[in-house]
Amino acid sequence: MTPMQMLDAIKNFQSQLIYEPTIVNDPLTKTTSSVVLGMGGSALAATLFNIVDPELPITVHHNYGLPSRIDQRTVVIASSYSGNTEEVIDGYETAIAKKLKTIAISTGGRLLEIAKSKQLPYIELPNIGIPRLAIGYMFRAIATALDRNDILKSTAAYGKKLKPEQYEHESQELAQLINAHIPVIYTSEINAPLAYVWKIAINETAKAPAFYNTIPESNHNEINACMTDNAKKILYLVLTDKHDDPRISKRFESLKEIYAKHGQQIHELEISDANPKATQITTTHTNDANRKIEKIFKTILRAFWTAHHLALLNHQDPDTVPLV
Repeated sequence: MTPMQMLDAIKNFQSQLIYEPTIVNDPLTKTTSSVVLGMGGSALAATLFNIVDPELPITVHHNYGLPSRIDQRTVVIASSYSGNTEEVIDGYETAIAKKLKTIAISTGGRLLEIAKSKQLPYIELPNIGIPRLAIGYMFRAIATALDRNDILKSTAAYGKKLKPEQYEHESQELAQLINAHIPVIYTSEINAPLAYVWKIAINETAKAPAFYNTIPESNHNEINACMTDNAKKILYLVLTDKHDDPRISKRFESLKEIYAKHGQQIHELEISDANPKATQITTTHTNDANRKIEKIFKTILRAFWTAHHLALLNHQDPDTVPLV
């Protein structure tokens, strides 16, 4: 895949949000919880569900085997874009051995070989070559596995109106701002998965270090690091959300003042355009889900665009991940 093909994947990202996944061998019964097995880009989509529905009983497992607390009422979703992720296959085979409910999500590889040979449920994804860029496909596939038609409906509605190119210009400017710095992304706890997407996008696409933390946690430790000259190598990217707890928003404002006082570079990126007061009055459950879906994928597109242009500024191939 060439950089131009990656560019095409970003420009056509809206097609992922209207993709209709199909579960093959679908005898799944009602479950009370879910565990998603995934590593790297293949696990990104699963981390986003608690932003949409904080009450959703979903655990993301980034390791071999299975979590310790799991029972017959849990569905194990094995998510590996390539289908050959060692940790995911290990957990999937463990789940099969324990006779747990499973569903495999992949483009192929060993994972789908196992599912097909044992006639177990699976979703076969379109292959665009770059796992982190397939986050829309993954998101809709997991939503299908969870039987969340409300989330599928909200995602498709946003996909039909999304124009990815509208976020390129501001992201190109942000890449120039980040260039030659180490980005540290801050966000509220509920939006932490979005900060993680930014980190991975920059790591894999631009081949550059990037880190993230949450407010208020970082106020209790990391804030002290701003007092030394070493911190001047950092650019703090703050993802603010008008729907955050007002106390979190107040902490963001205090943080910006403290960092500015110590000569640190900080850039704010608002990720929610809606008026929170109006939303509190008029929002239905569906409208709230639509707002969250828009926030998620708008933020992800900005991350992809920024990482792509940061790679070009640093003369890096934005497609490949040679050390993974």
